Amino acid sequence: MLVDAFAGDPILTHLLHGPEDEQGHPAFFRSMINEHLGGGHVYGAWEGAELVGVAIWLPPEGIAVPSAARRTAAADQRLLRRLYPQGMLDIEALFEVLGPLHPPEPHWYLAFVGVEPDRQGRGTGRRLLAPVLDLADQSATPCYLETPAAATLAFYRRSGFEVDSEQRPFPRLELPLWTMIRAPRSDP
Repeated sequence: MLVDAFAGDPILTHLLHGPEDEQGHPAFFRSMINEHLGGGHVYGAWEGAELVGVAIWLPPEGIAVPSAARRTAAADQRLLRRLYPQGMLDIEALFEVLGPLHPPEPHWYLAFVGVEPDRQGRGTGRRLLAPVLDLADQSATPCYLETPAAATLAFYRRSGFEVDSEQRPFPRLELPLWTMIRAPRSDP
């Protein structure tokens, strides 16, 4: 489902591109989900028995990844390094660049949210964000995200996020990346 949701993502499609995509892209998202499971804030949206959306949040206090999830993520990362040697080096460098863009105070970090393309525009994304936005409001904690897609800015603004900066962190790409922050609401 996340592979479909991010099929047009300009960063992932550039960094992880090749004949191995059918195997590599699912491994990338499995790795991300397994790395974040210990935080207890991986949310799924279902329509009947079909998973139609996923949101992956990192809480302000960080996470403790269970050893089984860590092993599964490591196996997927080894596969990704074999399939996309330069792409994975570029992704690791990207994460290094993105770290300092985070707010200095404790915050919730929206690592990924994706909705099945034919289900977008129906409120699924908003429902996926709602549990953590409510927690953030209750604890007076800001939320933070990055997006390379100008088309998503309006969606995030409707949930209370505001553009904090526009970056160009990719040396070989002229792609913008927007950082967005949502201040906690005092009356959730």
